[in-house]
Amino acid sequence: MARRTRKEKRKSNSDSELWVAGVAGIVGLIGGMLFLSPNITGNAVGVNELASNIFGTVLLVTGLIGSFFWLRSH
Repeated sequence: MARRTRKEKRKSNSDSELWVAGVAGIVGLIGGMLFLSPNITGNAVGVNELASNIFGTVLLVTGLIGSFFWLRSH
């Protein structure tokens, strides 16, 4: 059985964290823009405007934070 060194373990964890940050950034930014724009979603989502704005803001902030960590690692 091959033993992984600490550096290899750290790199493996870093790769998965980088992937999660990238996905959170993309999903958050796109989802935030969709929910903050009432013309795109309209009444199809089935939530009122205030809830849609709050959900969109949370997604947008999540996307910005994820993008920050992804860009910082590059």
